[in-house]
Amino acid sequence: MPDTLAGYCCVEGNTLYISAIISKQEHRGNFRKFLDDVEQKFDIIKVPSPSLRMYKILKLRGYVSQYEFYEEIGETVRVMVFHRLKQHVEQYFDKKLKEKR
Repeated sequence: MPDTLAGYCCVEGNTLYISAIISKQEHRGNFRKFLDDVEQKFDIIKVPSPSLRMYKILKLRGYVSQYEFYEEIGETVRVMVFHRLKQHVEQYFDKKLKEKR
């Protein structure tokens, strides 16, 4: 975790779980820079129960909202998910569509 952020991350295989991230200096792009870095390193990134502000940032970056059941807590929670391969495939086809126009 960079010094500019406080929070908790957990790695399981090639999936990074990000939880309760708080920027120590808001509106400076610290969370964005962190995502730029980890999106290059992990195939899947999951953010369970994101704050409204995190949700908006993640949505703009192409994260998908889904619900997952976590046996440890016995609850279903909203999770924002990033799939690196899916992002690359979508970007490829978006580019091809633009070339045809």
